[in-house]
Amino acid sequence: MENQNKKVVILNDTSIACHHGCTKVMSNIRYLLNKLNMDIIDTCFCGEDWQLNDRVIRNIQKCNVVLVNGEGTLHDSQEKGLHLAKVAKYCKKVGVLAILMNTTYYNNGKEFLEYMKFFDLIFVRQSFAQKELRKHGIDSEVVPDMTFYDTVDILEDRRDIAVGFTDSVFKRLSEKLFGWVEKSEHFRYLPTLRPCDIVKWNNFGLIIRRIKYEGRNIFSFFQKYILRKNLPYQYEKRSYFFYSCESYIKEISRCELLITGRFHALCFALKTKTPFLVMHLGLNKVEGMLYDIGLNENRIIEIDALDNEMIKKFRHFESSELKKIETYTKSAVSKIEAMFEKIKKFVLENSNK
Repeated sequence: MENQNKKVVILNDTSIACHHGCTKVMSNIRYLLNKLNMDIIDTCFCGEDWQLNDRVIRNIQKCNVVLVNGEGTLHDSQEKGLHLAKVAKYCKKVGVLAILMNTTYYNNGKEFLEYMKFFDLIFVRQSFAQKELRKHGIDSEVVPDMTFYDTVDILEDRRDIAVGFTDSVFKRLSEKLFGWVEKSEHFRYLPTLRPCDIVKWNNFGLIIRRIKYEGRNIFSFFQKYILRKNLPYQYEKRSYFFYSCESYIKEISRCELLITGRFHALCFALKTKTPFLVMHLGLNKVEGMLYDIGLNENRIIEIDALDNEMIKKFRHFESSELKKIETYTKSAVSKIEAMFEKIKKFVLENSNK
């Protein structure tokens, strides 16, 4: 049995999130599992409760390990985060290993701890999360975000976009960032959201969601190019979407400065050594990552404090900043590979199936 490929079920598959960061996270997870001959027999999409999906439950009972992608869930006592945590206790009941990875952990209620202790292995993205779990007697390892795994071509000699602006998870902040793009022909809008892929959607509810999405695209095109009307931001942003993650990352690498309201866009900026300013989002994961890199928080700002003087000031990294970023991003690759090797070894040694 040990020579057979081990079976994996992934919870919180974010590949349907229409977001370049989520796309990169999931493609890297799939690549590394495949590289280690671990077979993904099922996934449960983000936003779905595995407890209500009979197919997923059956496959959990058949598999060797449930791998939980913790991105975007295990903070602020979110119900979807609690649903994911509960799988660890269920796995213990049915004799299946449960591993949590690529996660933050902060500002959660006591009910989370009842389930967190049942995970066999936990890999967090920032040391802040490790310290939080340690306070409750729960061990974890720090491994950077999965977006740092693959290499990218850095276009250091092609910084021909003065300033790039991304969107944000917060709509009002996205609108303010988009407003800056109109102030100069040298500013470019680079939303992290992307067009969605219907081929991955085998769920009726998700197909209906996609039909609505395409309907809005048709409406936007008609209003903008046929009637020549100005569009509200929620429709205008669609004309700036990038279809591939690779082209999006390369576009970031062309910027002299990236001003972002997205965690994963910040990861791409770090990966491509692109100077950045990141909006204060109230999200521990941003501050936590910069702390682990060794950067101070002067590149975290409020949107209303942004001005041309600040843009000019932060368009270059100091040599000390660049050195810390290079150290972090290079070590991230080896840490991620080591994490998957540890997962494979642990499953081989501890799965009874």
